[in-house]
Amino acid sequence: MFVFLTFFAGFVTSIRHHEQKMLLCVETTHKVLRQDSALHIIMGLERRYGSNRTAFIEAATREFMDTIVMTSYNRKMNHVHGVAFDKSPKSIFEFKIGTVTLVEYYKSKYDTKIEYLNQPLLIVRPSRRDMYRETMDDILLVPELCQPVGLTDAMRANFSLMKELGKYFNQDPQERAKELDNFMKRMLQNEVVRLFLYLLKQTLRRLAHFRLERRKLIMILCYVLFTWFQIQKELSSWGMQFDSKMVELNGRILPRETISFAKGTQPVDDKGDFTMAFRCKLNVL
Repeated sequence: MFVFLTFFAGFVTSIRHHEQKMLLCVETTHKVLRQDSALHIIMGLERRYGSNRTAFIEAATREFMDTIVMTSYNRKMNHVHGVAFDKSPKSIFEFKIGTVTLVEYYKSKYDTKIEYLNQPLLIVRPSRRDMYRETMDDILLVPELCQPVGLTDAMRANFSLMKELGKYFNQDPQERAKELDNFMKRMLQNEVVRLFLYLLKQTLRRLAHFRLERRKLIMILCYVLFTWFQIQKELSSWGMQFDSKMVELNGRILPRETISFAKGTQPVDDKGDFTMAFRCKLNVL
């Protein structure tokens, strides 16, 4: 079975004290998004177990327990805690707009039509942000509108797949340095117009296939701009600023260690490996 994957590149940042300086640590990271929906996985399990309903429910629950899915209509990441087989998109729920089914809710709010009406729902616990909005009950998602995030155990066990993915995950130093340089150039952009155009371009590119109201798009851009200027203001108050170039450090070369055995010693090679020492008769009891 072929599964198409999409990669989202990003950065993990932290500011901490390194030896004599306060440095911004930046590391590239990737998020893997599978193009098949959660419904496709459920339907595949249902075909596999056939009339054995109990085995199907147990397998589907194991498959989605403690996994991450992304809802296609708002690009939000959700932590799944279970599957509600007693619910479906035809079930009636209380919303701000009134008492409606999920089919009616998604059609009116996102202009999205749900095709499969008898599918179970994914259970998501409310996040801290949801709790601030006084949403304390579990959130139910439609699998048809959810895309799994990350790799399955079967994918990780596929040597050919992991070797191919390594070309994207494991960047050589030159490529990584180039990405980090581009990241810092964007961070150091001070001209409002150029920053706004960059944010506008990136936002439109990422949200091109989603229906977003113009008002919401403007609010997102204004929030990002406000956050950026707050960061610059805070750094200026401390007399700090980001350097445009990466810090060059002198690498430390540690001396080789020597492993002591029962009847002798064996030096460790350049890779820190001393397994060959077990083949030496002097080191075997």
